[in-house]
Amino acid sequence: MTKQILFWTGVFTAISIWLGWPLRAEADPIGHMATVLPLANVAIFAAGFWLISSEKHKNSARGFSVAMMGPALMTIIILGAARFLPSYFNLALILAFHLLFIAVGNYTTTSTTWISGFPTFWNVKDSALWGKSQRFFGRGLVLISIISLVASLILGKLNAPILIGGVIALLILGNIHSWWNWKQSQNQAQNQAKG
Repeated sequence: MTKQILFWTGVFTAISIWLGWPLRAEADPIGHMATVLPLANVAIFAAGFWLISSEKHKNSARGFSVAMMGPALMTIIILGAARFLPSYFNLALILAFHLLFIAVGNYTTTSTTWISGFPTFWNVKDSALWGKSQRFFGRGLVLISIISLVASLILGKLNAPILIGGVIALLILGNIHSWWNWKQSQNQAQNQAKG
């Protein structure tokens, strides 16, 4: 399964290069994206290939390989619109970024490795805490993405402040949530030891 995902990510990466190559001379942001996004996909694909080839990181490979399909598909949507449907470029940009964040958030709720999750000082200490923490991060990211998507569609352009501000707030609240759950588990362990 992991090798199949890696294969399709490689195909999507190749398509992103094909789409972006003729657009490099366009005015920014299209020209910039046509250069940077395919290169980023190549780097992500290389990292996924290395993880799958490495015996040491084999457990992390599946989570990473699923997550890395998102940027490749996002690039295809954005550059495909820029090349073939330029009047829909802003809409494609809005949808691609938010669908990526929604997909990442949804996957995070089931994350079992730090590569595809949000590690904190506290949630890495216990698998049960990790699960609770990732569900909080994942659901929060999906909610923020939906709110930002609606706001962006109303404005007609990518609403970066809501998306970025929401993610920063989520990281802060996620660490507090992680610490609170860790504190609760410590108290329960102490009570059981006394009893």
